[in-house]
Amino acid sequence: MLDINSINGTTETGPKLYTEKELNETTRDDFFNLLIAQVTHQDPTAPMEDKEFIAQMAQFNALEEMKQLNNNFGALLASQNVSQASNLIGNYVTALDATDGSAIAGLVTKVQVNDNNPLLILDNGAETTLNNLIEVSPPIIYG
Repeated sequence: MLDINSINGTTETGPKLYTEKELNETTRDDFFNLLIAQVTHQDPTAPMEDKEFIAQMAQFNALEEMKQLNNNFGALLASQNVSQASNLIGNYVTALDATDGSAIAGLVTKVQVNDNNPLLILDNGAETTLNNLIEVSPPIIYG
């Protein structure tokens, strides 16, 4: 009988359990190793058909392309967020303070980017993110 440690998801005996992250990081080499093992250990009296190989290759290629597309969308979203935040420089904003939920307001003087997440720096030293914005208005010019 297998002794399974349910707290950390590992087994002391038996096959290795994989985390969701490890399962999502399947590479082309993993696929080809699996395909080679499949061909090596197939029943010689009932070999796998070419159609099955082609279907598996097409499915894996589609998966690879979807992963790449997802990465590209993530980069595009990050770029748009930085651009949107940069366009707020010189504007007056009101936002919710992330620590206590109170309203903070001020003129956006600069934008800092940390891990593709823009942080708006206000003239009064307060900081906020795009997600916490309540209102944006153009600067008031007295003249």
